[in-house]
Amino acid sequence: MCTCQICGNEDHDARKLNLRYGYNLSEISDKFHVEPDGSFSIDTCKDCRGNFLGVLGYFMAGNLVEDTSSVDHNIPVRVNGRTVMMNTQEWNAYVAKRGESGRKPQRFI
Repeated sequence: MCTCQICGNEDHDARKLNLRYGYNLSEISDKFHVEPDGSFSIDTCKDCRGNFLGVLGYFMAGNLVEDTSSVDHNIPVRVNGRTVMMNTQEWNAYVAKRGESGRKPQRFI
């Protein structure tokens, strides 16, 4: 039995989710472990694993594109390895949300 690092539930079917990516995934979450081969892993229960695969499918279908091209989006912020332009309201919400997780956001100026 293993504890899911996403939801915290104990699961007999918990498995290690391994991702090999050309990007440091620990920037997204400190829950990722770096494996000796350079991949990243996280222990997940069956439900969280299924949710991840659902989001990945949604992403592969091109559904996660954000339009941040408007003039009022003038604050560049590093989010998940890319620079996202935010307006002041979005920046304040992002800072508040990231503050809860204990990770400091990076604002590029």
